[in-house]
Amino acid sequence: RDSINAEYMGDNRSPCFVHGDGGHSRNFLYAEDAARAFDVVLHQAVVGEVYNIGSPFEITTLEVIHALLKQFGMEDKKDSMVQFVPDRAFNDTRYCIDSSKLMRLGWKPEVSWEDGLRATVEWYCNKSNMERWPHYRSGLKAHPSLDAHSFQFQNASNSSFAGGQS
Repeated sequence: RDSINAEYMGDNRSPCFVHGDGGHSRNFLYAEDAARAFDVVLHQAVVGEVYNIGSPFEITTLEVIHALLKQFGMEDKKDSMVQFVPDRAFNDTRYCIDSSKLMRLGWKPEVSWEDGLRATVEWYCNKSNMERWPHYRSGLKAHPSLDAHSFQFQNASNSSFAGGQS
């Protein structure tokens, strides 16, 4: 963990970007629980029916960042390691997935938020896992705003590329 702490958060001095005020809430589900849910749908669900896969556990994005900082032993650096950026346009404040239909088939999440986060951090701390994605750092940037996207789109549509003209 020390090497990833230094590489991703310490030596790199890159803060965690939080869109808006960090109050957006999401449901989180550990990957193995999602795989088990797919297995239940594949083997037990009614063909043609829709089954939502989600978790009853809901947490804000800011709470996720604080939990990650705690995992890395950096709770005391919240002020320097959290950078609030403008919210994305049309960013939903809450995603809530109703998995009750899937749960009636007997599926439920088995891995707690804490255990899933710990296992995920350990996976990413394993250097051999990260070697599969040599350009992972490009994903460690705040998402562009819709305004920036619109500007890029307008420029592209005004160029000779748009309308098939050269």
